Amino acid sequence: MSSDLPTSRSSAKKALWRSGFWGDKLPIYSDRLQKEADTSATITAIASAVTGLGIWATVESSTKWWAQTIVCVVALVSAGAAYIAQTRHWSGGATDAREIAGNFRVTELKIRNALNSLDDGREGAQEVLDDEYKTYLAIDGDLAELTPVPQRLWDQLKKEEPSYEPTSHARLPG
Repeated sequence: MSSDLPTSRSSAKKALWRSGFWGDKLPIYSDRLQKEADTSATITAIASAVTGLGIWATVESSTKWWAQTIVCVVALVSAGAAYIAQTRHWSGGATDAREIAGNFRVTELKIRNALNSLDDGREGAQEVLDDEYKTYLAIDGDLAELTPVPQRLWDQLKKEEPSYEPTSHARLPG
């Protein structure tokens, strides 16, 4: 969007709907990511404890290579669980998703208010709408960088998103 063109009502309504969609869905997605991160942390902690307890008993009682190998394998499982959680960015993704959801909620309210002000003919309403739309675009950019990508939610958005053809200028609820 060119910065010297005013934001159209259809673009603003699309931003309004999408802000509401992501504001509703991202907290649920965030909770799921956090559960995955917590599960991985639990597996890591248990495997680490077993490894720690097993190392001393194995080292003291056996000099057999296979016994020491078993302890090493359990240690690698522990490290692997931690590595998977880190590389999949579950915990950080959950935190980012919660922040983005909150930003979408605030922007949804501000765009709704700006559209209503525009409908009421308030002076400066178009400039406020333009500013809020730019804020929406920045948050949408943050969403595009979210990892892991919430692909199921993108698919759901495509199915549910309404058409944004120019319609009447009826006041928006809220």
